[in-house]
Amino acid sequence: MGAFGAVLALWPAVLGWRTGDWGLVIGGVSCALGMLLMSPVFMSLAGITSSGVSRSVRSGRDDDLGPGLVLTSTGNRLMMGVMGAFGVWAFTAAAVQFSGMSESLFPDSRATDAHAVYALCGGSFLSAMIVVMLLSKRHELYLACGGVARRTHIRRWWRGRCLETFVSWDDIDELRVQIFAVKAARYEVIDIVSRKFEPERALQQFDKTDSIAVRAFEMGADPNALMALMRWCWENPWARERLTHQDARNLLQAPPLRERLSLNAPMS
Repeated sequence: MGAFGAVLALWPAVLGWRTGDWGLVIGGVSCALGMLLMSPVFMSLAGITSSGVSRSVRSGRDDDLGPGLVLTSTGNRLMMGVMGAFGVWAFTAAAVQFSGMSESLFPDSRATDAHAVYALCGGSFLSAMIVVMLLSKRHELYLACGGVARRTHIRRWWRGRCLETFVSWDDIDELRVQIFAVKAARYEVIDIVSRKFEPERALQQFDKTDSIAVRAFEMGADPNALMALMRWCWENPWARERLTHQDARNLLQAPPLRERLSLNAPMS
């Protein structure tokens, strides 16, 4: 549906290119881009992810933990792309309406200065949301031979800090998954349970006194594949060495779509 909407939105850009109307070109391209990016966003919220591994999953080396596999949260990038594209459309539509330099991007019944003001306010709101997302927490998971490190990067304007929680594979008591359903969206969270965690420590979202939460739904890999890899390394000490290989990201290659759709029940 997103691709079909993008094709329809791109038609005004084609007409604008032929007539030299740059307002139509910019508005059409930005609207088409926003429609195109909406599809993966909605599919991700519904729990349907690509069988490939995101570029945010890579091999890395930590000074303390050595080589391992790094997974960085990707949840906000596509959403920021959608907001940015529609924000450009809104500002372009308002500029065209106020200046009269091009054919209006609004329908004939709404081609008024009042609707241009609404578009300007909407574009400003989307821009503010992008700034908020840029300043939001960024989560990272590091899988190494010695154990698992969860890192949360917090940025407040020009200052930033990192909160890290580490647990060795041998200190893990249990791996379990929680699935939070909000309307059509599914959020998979992997709980790492250990008696070694300090109960008095500062808890983050989804944490418990005896566990830390890994936000599997935004880690750039299929949650089932991530759970399977972590369980494999936890139960088989000999397998942990595979995390140090340059092709370790291939361990997170998800199963075929039909098999993933059959995994709707909570993982344990």
